[in-house]
Amino acid sequence: LLPAALLGVLRSGAAYLPLDIDQPLARNRGVLDDAGVTLLVAETATAGDELLHGRESVLVDGPEHAAAPAEAPAVTVGAEDPAYLLYTSGSTGRPKGVAVPHRAIVNFLTSMGREPGLTERDVMAAVTTVTFDIAGLELWLPLVTGARVEIADRATATDGAALGAWLDKRGVTHLQATPATWRMLLEADWAGRSGLTALCGGEALTADLARALLGRVGALWNLYGPTETTVWSTVQQVTPELAAHGGVVALGAPIANTRLHLLGSSGQPVPVNGIGELCIAGAGVALGYHGRPDLTAERFTAEPGRTDGAPMYRTGDLACRRADGRLEYHGRVDAQVKLRGFRIELGEIEAAITAVPGVTAGAARLVETPAGPVLAGYAVAPGLTEDTLRTALFEQLPDYMVPAGLVLLDALPLTPAGKVDRASLPVPQLGGAGAPPEGDCEELLADLWIEVLKVERVSRHDDFFALGGHSLLATRLLARIRDTFETELPLRVVFEDRTLAGLARRVEERLLEEIDDLDDLDETAGSTL
Repeated sequence: LLPAALLGVLRSGAAYLPLDIDQPLARNRGVLDDAGVTLLVAETATAGDELLHGRESVLVDGPEHAAAPAEAPAVTVGAEDPAYLLYTSGSTGRPKGVAVPHRAIVNFLTSMGREPGLTERDVMAAVTTVTFDIAGLELWLPLVTGARVEIADRATATDGAALGAWLDKRGVTHLQATPATWRMLLEADWAGRSGLTALCGGEALTADLARALLGRVGALWNLYGPTETTVWSTVQQVTPELAAHGGVVALGAPIANTRLHLLGSSGQPVPVNGIGELCIAGAGVALGYHGRPDLTAERFTAEPGRTDGAPMYRTGDLACRRADGRLEYHGRVDAQVKLRGFRIELGEIEAAITAVPGVTAGAARLVETPAGPVLAGYAVAPGLTEDTLRTALFEQLPDYMVPAGLVLLDALPLTPAGKVDRASLPVPQLGGAGAPPEGDCEELLADLWIEVLKVERVSRHDDFFALGGHSLLATRLLARIRDTFETELPLRVVFEDRTLAGLARRVEERLLEEIDDLDDLDETAGSTL
């Protein structure tokens, strides 16, 4: 129903704004209010009264379709009319809506159809939530090239073993995913598909991951681009030679009708081997931020050397162009971070922290741990507990933006200029502060958590995700559980019972079920003899 609903919105001349019902209600309400949404399209099963309150709605599986007109109304849609609105993290604590016009998505799909390419003989997998702009390639490119699209449910898309089996069963020839998802497949011992074209984007593609994938797929492409320039703006086919160079694969060349500029702080082009801010111009540049003319003027500026007033987008990404033309990524100019493909403004996390009653100051940063990068949050909040703070943040932020580590401080460290000194914020101690594991199952499971999360100890009430866990590590954990306990658990179990004690209980329940199944089988076999 989802592609049909989105196409229906576009055919009507309106723009669509996708919402994830798993996001906090307060955040979704804020997005709807900011966008001025006048009509909600939903399914009966997912249409929550709280979200629909006060707004007109259409249920795609509702009875009103019996009275729908036989012919679609005549609608004229222009190239500059918005096709969709996508909200990204905002540095001020307020998510910002990027308005993408029809000419941008048409240019993007036309270019992608040529390179990396898709034909009527291909099968594209759709594994990305529609609130992430890269879903546009997965849903629309097959429709404009004559290919077939296969849509995976969320349980399959977030389970490495299930996704690998699904790719084979559906005959998928093209899969687009973030590095985190590709690593999830590899962690699940995915053997690969020799005829698969692998598209990787959303965060930096490391050379070690590229080398691992090259041995398992037919072709590998590295993709880069912010939402503000319509999904992907550069493409690069990865060869063994490119994967052998340095730690991160080059960003690649611009897609059709796209121009790249590397500019210094004064707005002048930087020389070869110099590092500058990557700015993107051309047909893919969005209309700006909905209802935010000040922010639009700041980030969408005039392209150097042009007199037609065409805007370019200042990405905030730092890059360097080598003598051979390769474009290499060199971090950010601001407090924005990328974590498992998600673009996160630390300012939005900090605003959520300081909005919690009792908090007088807050900060956030990305810290490196043995298990990989995690978000850390800091609060000056006399009398507040970490559990209370975490619960409040889960009510305001998507789960991927809730800090894994929370630290309560007497005061935030400051620079001589009076700004928060993020580099001096302590690395949080993850786990092990509560009651120790109880019983054989909890103790065995605790050893697996320590191995996967790379922490020194865990308590029985520790939260897997509060210790830096995520879907990739959850997949790794389930593989260890399978080997240790000789039982299979679906990925959703880790999300439903996030504590060590809770997950141990689910393991024990599964083992008892298997014993009961064997007893029933023995009784059935005995009755037939």
